[in-house]
Amino acid sequence: MKQVQSVSDHDRQWLVQEAERARQILQEAVTEALWEKKVRGHYAIFADKDGNAIRVEAEDIPVDISAYDPVAGDGTLHTLAPQSGAV
Repeated sequence: MKQVQSVSDHDRQWLVQEAERARQILQEAVTEALWEKKVRGHYAIFADKDGNAIRVEAEDIPVDISAYDPVAGDGTLHTLAPQSGAV
């Protein structure tokens, strides 16, 4: 029979904090990647619930860029048009 090891409240709290920290890091990375795609006028590929690929023009994805754009420090969502000559 497998022995179940209990997790202390302190360890559980630490695990929850680490999971939240990892979620925030991932969310920031995804936001930054989408912002980069929007600035450059690229598209993004997502998967629907059935695993089918969906192409979305990046300029149509609302992204909170206030952390990356000092002018947009109001925390609102912005839709950027591709810059002319964007690569």
